[in-house]
Amino acid sequence: MGHHDRVCRILPWKIRQTVARLHWCSDESRRPSIRVARRKITLKERKDDMSETNIIPVEAAKRAESAMELSGVYDEFEIVNADAYAGAAAELKKIKAAHKELTAVRISLTKPLDESKKKIMDLFGVPLDKLKSAEGNVSVAMIAWAKEQEYLRQAEQERLRKTQQAEATRLAKLAAKAEERGDTKKAAEFDDRSEAVSFAAPATVATTTKVKGLAMVENWKYRIVDLDKLPREYMVANEVMLGKMARMSKGLIPVAGVEFYSEDSVRGTR
Repeated sequence: MGHHDRVCRILPWKIRQTVARLHWCSDESRRPSIRVARRKITLKERKDDMSETNIIPVEAAKRAESAMELSGVYDEFEIVNADAYAGAAAELKKIKAAHKELTAVRISLTKPLDESKKKIMDLFGVPLDKLKSAEGNVSVAMIAWAKEQEYLRQAEQERLRKTQQAEATRLAKLAAKAEERGDTKKAAEFDDRSEAVSFAAPATVATTTKVKGLAMVENWKYRIVDLDKLPREYMVANEVMLGKMARMSKGLIPVAGVEFYSEDSVRGTR
């Protein structure tokens, strides 16, 4: 009986997850010696999530849970001697095989969904894009008209201001001429009228008619006009280029402000 069979006898199927420390024996069989510390961690939520959809076949759900149990065996995996290191390669191969198999099961379930989703997206994509474009056309036209009306409003407002100012200036001149003639009463009258016009609130022109349910909103954006003057806090490193440089040069070509380093990983060979 293999060690996985012995573990499966120990592990409950539904409500326990095993956390194991696996040590390799130094005998010829190189079978693992397993010390198991069980703790009650329910898998009910995971099973509920799968059952609620009603699209996960029972066999696929069982494979997913079996993978959970298998992965739990290695939660505290340790290598304590050379035999364990050599035997770990077989365990790694088994884990990768399980991962590959479970991935294939997942793809077999998601591929039809992806294809169905693509057909639906293709069906609605063009008309939705057309509607979005139409929305943009109407919005642009409304904004252009509103801006033109605002320009005309401001122009009319300025015209009225200048007219008011001109009237105040005219009355002030009449007051000065009356003063020159010695007509102090008339001069005072013109001065009062000139001051009244000068300090009167300027005439206002109504703004663009507001439409119920619509509002003009400012959306602030940006454009870069001089990259050399952009502060460092607004710059982002080109991680794609740096990654390519690390793999290509293996750290032999320096880049200022960057440290290239390597991380070990285990890859199976045939």
